[in-house]
Amino acid sequence: MPHGKVLLLGASGTVQGRLGRWFNPTLTDVCNEFDELLKKRRWLEAIGDFDTIHHVIRFGQNDEPEIEFGRISKKYSELPTASLRSMSGLHEVYLDRQELRNYLQAEVLRSLQIIGERFSLSWP
Repeated sequence: MPHGKVLLLGASGTVQGRLGRWFNPTLTDVCNEFDELLKKRRWLEAIGDFDTIHHVIRFGQNDEPEIEFGRISKKYSELPTASLRSMSGLHEVYLDRQELRNYLQAEVLRSLQIIGERFSLSWP
C-alpha cells in the first residue's frame, strides 16, 4: 500500500452528463473522511487478502442496488468495486456542495456496508 490509503474513490460517467464544478474536490474530501475512519477503526485488518478498497461510482441511466466486485489484485493488494447511480440523481444535487457531499457520503456508506456484509466485517 504505497499510497497509504485503505479507501480510494473514483467516478466515471456511462452516459453523457456533467459532474459539476464541486464534484472532484467533494469526492476527495469524502474519500479522505472515510479513509481516516476506516484506518482509525482498523476495519480491513481482519482480512488478509487486500489492504485497499478501490471503489468507482459510475453514473449511468439508472440506479442499481448491488455493487460489482472485481478480482482482488495481489500485485496492489486492492479490492476493486463499483456502484452504479443515475446521472439524473446526481444532477439533482450537483450544484449545491453540501447536498452533493451528502449524496456521495450516502453512496460510499451504502457501498461499504455491502462490502462489509460480503466479507463479514461489522460496520464501525
